[in-house]
Amino acid sequence: MSMVESRKVQVGAGGSYLLVLPKDWAKKMGLKKGDRLDVAVEEDGSLRVAPPIAKKLIFREAELELDSLSNPKWLDRCIKAAYMQGYDVIAITSKDRIPQEVKKTVRASILDLVGMEVADIQSGRMVLRILVDPVKFPLTELKERTFSLLLSMINDLILSLEKKEESYIHDVIDREEEVAKLYRLMVRQSVLAIRDKEVAKAIGVERLEDNITNVMIARDVLRLALLSSRLARSMLILKDKEIPSEVVKYLLEMFKEVSSMLNGAFHSASVNDQVFAHSVIDSMDKVRALDDEIMRSLLHVSGDMEVALALNMVVRDLRRMAGCAVAIADSVITGSTPLIAKVK
Repeated sequence: MSMVESRKVQVGAGGSYLLVLPKDWAKKMGLKKGDRLDVAVEEDGSLRVAPPIAKKLIFREAELELDSLSNPKWLDRCIKAAYMQGYDVIAITSKDRIPQEVKKTVRASILDLVGMEVADIQSGRMVLRILVDPVKFPLTELKERTFSLLLSMINDLILSLEKKEESYIHDVIDREEEVAKLYRLMVRQSVLAIRDKEVAKAIGVERLEDNITNVMIARDVLRLALLSSRLARSMLILKDKEIPSEVVKYLLEMFKEVSSMLNGAFHSASVNDQVFAHSVIDSMDKVRALDDEIMRSLLHVSGDMEVALALNMVVRDLRRMAGCAVAIADSVITGSTPLIAKVK
């Protein structure tokens, strides 16, 4: 828990302003006469004093006890959560011998995370280490790579509908996990940037508030990957079915409108462009209109109930993807730097 003390400023003979450091703090930090301290002026006008110990590498370790994580899915989620929270080491412990099935679960979790490996295995303890150097993964580059993957996914869905080629659909499904990996790394980087201003500077995060915006965008990125993959599975059901040409026409138009919205949302997030962000949000009206047109067309489709349900799911998920584009655009507007900022 942080503590606040009030101390009186002294003025030296040469006119320098002097402030006595708390004695207990100085002892805890191991300070001695002649040591140098870094003094940084924060945006709000406060001063941050960094002792030498702050320069040392501090490894954060999370411990997951198997006794409270009996379900393999729970363990998988907790490993990924600890990774995203910025831990360097994750220790999985058990009072008894760790079962082989648990080890398989852990190894499967590792494949879903960038830069994680098994560092040590003992009878009742398994240690995972994250070797990711945060400085080598600027958030801008992570976002650009993720946006590129998502755009390629929706473009392949459009091509599968136009060319009726199944291979495009499978490519979309295969890319879902790659986006999920990048999402987890984006969240981890944002958490580390909140904790360490030097990391924030190195990965291109200028303001603390930007981390909040980046995490909000990352969550929508993950949703887009899941929706794209689910759309692909719905389209697998439709691949050999007869779909009325009018429905196909409206579907293609809706796909392309959603693709355009995602392009605009990703652009606005990349360059902090509020104009693009507003245009994305305004485009939602057209998606709603196309949704209505397709629903009316489906009322006249007779026959295969499976086709009708799959088409309905495609339209619903396309609209949800448009909603994600709006959410990203809204995050950009909310997190944008004002033209004139004053601290009173």
